[in-house]
Amino acid sequence: NSSSAQSHITLHEGNRNGTSLSYTLREIDNGRGLVLTPDTRLTPLSRYTVVVDGLPLVDGDTDSHVFSFTTRALEEGPRSQVLASSDFALSRLVPDGQALPVMDFSTLRLQFSQPLDPASVQYGNDSTDTLTLSGPGGELVEARVLVDGPYLTLDPTSDLTPGQNYTLTLASGLASTAGNALAADSYTLTPKDSRPREVMVQKVSDSANRALLSPLTGLPINEVPINATLLGDDNATQQGGDVHAELAFVPNYPEVTPFTVPRSTVLAGSSIDVNIGGEVPAGFSTGAVNVHFLSDASGYLLPNPYTQRADAPRQVRLFMDVAMSTEDPTANGGVTQDILHIELVGTALVVDGIMTIDAVSMVEPNILGQELGYGTLSFHMEAYRDQLNPPPAMQDTTAPVLQSWAPGGDASAHQSNEPIVLNFSEPLDSATVSKARINLEENGTAVDYQLEQDGAAIILRPENGLQHPTQSDFSTAIDYVYEITLGAGLTDLAGNAFVANAPLTFSLPEKPRFHEASYINPTGQYDPPVT
Repeated sequence: NSSSAQSHITLHEGNRNGTSLSYTLREIDNGRGLVLTPDTRLTPLSRYTVVVDGLPLVDGDTDSHVFSFTTRALEEGPRSQVLASSDFALSRLVPDGQALPVMDFSTLRLQFSQPLDPASVQYGNDSTDTLTLSGPGGELVEARVLVDGPYLTLDPTSDLTPGQNYTLTLASGLASTAGNALAADSYTLTPKDSRPREVMVQKVSDSANRALLSPLTGLPINEVPINATLLGDDNATQQGGDVHAELAFVPNYPEVTPFTVPRSTVLAGSSIDVNIGGEVPAGFSTGAVNVHFLSDASGYLLPNPYTQRADAPRQVRLFMDVAMSTEDPTANGGVTQDILHIELVGTALVVDGIMTIDAVSMVEPNILGQELGYGTLSFHMEAYRDQLNPPPAMQDTTAPVLQSWAPGGDASAHQSNEPIVLNFSEPLDSATVSKARINLEENGTAVDYQLEQDGAAIILRPENGLQHPTQSDFSTAIDYVYEITLGAGLTDLAGNAFVANAPLTFSLPEKPRFHEASYINPTGQYDPPVT
């Protein structure tokens, strides 16, 4: 029982000789699993050790085990807790070509010790570019690039050629948000042949009103919990849909079996009522919360590291990049975002010919642009019994539309240093989002800007900010009229073209020069002295 188990399990700071920490223990899966929740928050970028000493089971005591782990850096906060190292370096490449083989369908995921400066990531093979994946003849591999914090994803648009050497080059122009430059380096990758592949269609089912629980966490399956001060601690969206996974030819990969889930897969989620502080209704709900796969997900079925039993479940690891978007335009403006490098770890077990996967990950969505939420994702999917006649892949034939934008028609509250944000009904294909298709003008003259993409939002940051109309003297005002034109060629992840609207126009409110502010009369009118 849990009280007996707690006397055999200790949690320590640092190594097993470090200070012992208190925790709460919870039994799951009919006593076959235990969940330890520290009573106080763990410190970022710190090492901890769990010691299991002869835990009593029904059929005898377990062997002693020692598990050590290091907490990761914060997404935002003090510099000492955001930078995983004082040196800016590549800390992880997935797949690594060793424990996780590089395949012809692989997506490359790079993790750095410090958050990347997105402006420094320039993909190409020119001398000014900072990121390159080149083929055996030196030709550039066409690929999509995603960047968020310390995470970068490079997703080739077509399969790589098995057995050929590819070169991944990182130039010294890559920089972190801390202003540090990367030491230039290159890596040789030789993808393996996955063919002939087999498609396995798996169902991501709901939790039957929170009745179906994960054997790994004891929490409802396929819920994306969003715990945050703004929304409260009991908000979650229930995800569901079908996943068409492509497995490499299993006879060639009996030990480590790679698989991929195609980009543009969509999981549909239930609506969330937006309650400030979890108590006060904000007057709207999110509508359907959709999760779009931004890149091909990469997965591996691995040998169980804890037992040699043939009937034991295999370990599964799945890496994915997703974008969240909501049906309601009001909520979408505050919730839509990219979440990169979600790493799911769990088990895969075949029972009665059906493969069932249970895995766990942590997600930290940004809530209304004000705080980072958090939640444990208990992912569950199981194969359809009839794989000869599975449900077909859902086809997205709906064109994206512009849901809302800021500053919008009324720019009275917009500040000159704030970005222009365009919120679409679904994420756009990053390969089609470019300055050539999004034009910003000030009084008819093109304005240079930084272009960013996050979820279903396109963000424009004018290089010199926006201009308020100002009084050049006591009688003449200079107006600044801005116009945004969205050109042809923008598409969603499925290739559906955005139908361009009429140009979007706005002007900021008049802002007198600071030394003229004293000439504003009690009615709010500009009233300069007579000269």
